[in-house]
Amino acid sequence: MKFNAAILFAAAQAVGVLSSAVGLDSSAPGNVQKRECWHGKSYGCSESNFCWKKCGGDETGAWCWTARNDGFGDWYTCSNDDDCNTDMPCSQAVDGCDDCGCSC
Repeated sequence: MKFNAAILFAAAQAVGVLSSAVGLDSSAPGNVQKRECWHGKSYGCSESNFCWKKCGGDETGAWCWTARNDGFGDWYTCSNDDDCNTDMPCSQAVDGCDDCGCSC
């Protein structure tokens, strides 16, 4: 019997073996991949209760998590979309924060 890695990979992914370590949700950008481009609403509250917003122009699909202290502080937390807005600054990429900054 011939071993087919593609079938093994697909099966493992289907049962969640290769799922992301970060909890992703459909109410925020990146519900398929952590930094997938987002072309939906302008801002919101994720299921993990952090504010995010679109950045870099509507056509780019880029988005960011928002943070206090001009983007260098703690991430804004929320209970619903009304707790967030587009005036909140993007979190800044410092000290190895791979989830910070405006990108997709």
